[in-house]
Amino acid sequence: MATNLSGKNADKIPEAEHLDEIAKQCKLYRLRWQPEYEHFIDIARKSSQAEDFGSEFVRFLSEVSDEYRGKTGAALLRQMGSPELLVKPYDSCLNKMYRLNVAWNKKWPQEREGGVVTPENWSNHFDDLIRCTLVARYLDGVEVLRSKLTAHFSGKSYACEDRWLGRPSGYYACHFYFKRSFEFVNTSGYPATINTKVEIQLTTEMQENIRSMLRSKYETTRDQGDNWKVDQWKYDSKDFAASYIGHTLHFIEGLIVKLRNESFGESNAKS
Repeated sequence: MATNLSGKNADKIPEAEHLDEIAKQCKLYRLRWQPEYEHFIDIARKSSQAEDFGSEFVRFLSEVSDEYRGKTGAALLRQMGSPELLVKPYDSCLNKMYRLNVAWNKKWPQEREGGVVTPENWSNHFDDLIRCTLVARYLDGVEVLRSKLTAHFSGKSYACEDRWLGRPSGYYACHFYFKRSFEFVNTSGYPATINTKVEIQLTTEMQENIRSMLRSKYETTRDQGDNWKVDQWKYDSKDFAASYIGHTLHFIEGLIVKLRNESFGESNAKS
């Protein structure tokens, strides 16, 4: 019996033995939704890049950086200028749809709380369809950026929120979001409006370097969600090394900020 993943007239997602139906549905989604999604997301990325991360945003970052340097004597960002916006690839959306509906669904095989996720409602359930990264030189710069970004985008009448992440895998970051609407003409030639979030990942230079080296490990632990755990006594395992490098760096970065602030304070006292 065919299984409906569209959420229409369906009170639950497929039983575990019908997982092959999910693959069939994904093929149907690709035919129907991939052109529409890629059309929309390209327009949205270009619009946000120009309207939200243009020259005004660059001036904003420069002012925040100058204020931070005056208070700490240090640079705020690894790189100045407008961050490049990236979009979530269609296949990655399908993967996340499966994780939300099945892998992370504690009620499986019943429907997840909040309803079944389908391409029709990705913009409601996914918060990273459009994203970029700002890399702070020091750990305290993450909070400075979060606070200033909230004020900046709230001033544009965008709804803002953030999530502080500290995962067992050793991943540390703050994910900041603002929500806005995008008006466009769809592939059928009709005007449409979609509301979705834009994500700004706030991290440090050290964390970004380690994340680049351990990206595949972080993606594996992310896919497993709350089920992933590191054996704290298997010190010779890859999971142990990857996890504790991240935790150790986070601790060291805190010490570096403390020492920097003490040194800067002593220098100001002497001058």
